[in-house]
Amino acid sequence: LTRGPLPSGRLCTSAGATDFRRARRCIGLFREVRARRAAMVVVSALYVLNRNGSLIYEQDFLGVTQLSSNDKIRLTSTFHGISAIASQMSPVQRSFSSSAGGASAAVAGGAGGAAAGSGLGSNLGFLQPDGILSLDADTFRLQCFHTATGMKFMAIVLPPLQDVEPLLRQVYGLYSDFALKNPFYELDMPVRCELFSKEVNRLFVDVGGSPSAS
Repeated sequence: LTRGPLPSGRLCTSAGATDFRRARRCIGLFREVRARRAAMVVVSALYVLNRNGSLIYEQDFLGVTQLSSNDKIRLTSTFHGISAIASQMSPVQRSFSSSAGGASAAVAGGAGGAAAGSGLGSNLGFLQPDGILSLDADTFRLQCFHTATGMKFMAIVLPPLQDVEPLLRQVYGLYSDFALKNPFYELDMPVRCELFSKEVNRLFVDVGGSPSAS
């Protein structure tokens, strides 16, 4: 403020206008940060299972409590078994949700059925998802993308919970490009490809995540 014999009314008006502009700027920045946070996908871990249910690739991300190697194997093998059982519980291809104990599960029906209204014949039913697609709890979401060959790409998502199937499809594309096209890689064996890990890490950083711990 300018020093001098200014009327008190003018002094108060200038100060009030300045404070108003600052407050409006702060509100605008707060809304922008909140919108960016709502659009950010927070993935804490990524797991890849082969068609036999064995863990062939895993990558953790910073900022969360990591599981031990044995816990990761137990988690993925248990999910593989439960998903196989769930795929046999529905005689037709359909999606539904059920709530129990504060958690919900989205399940796709057996591979023999066809989705209603999808236009696919019964002979193409094997292309439909088979098993559990997602498990939602209060503090995390376990989402799985099933491939036509029986592989599973799993991600643990932290709040705000969002659908990460497009992200898992991109990881599947990276796996096809950098792992399957590697002449030294054997199918269904653990993935130890540096380029694949770098591209996966770059993908999750681009969507708002943190760099991997590895």
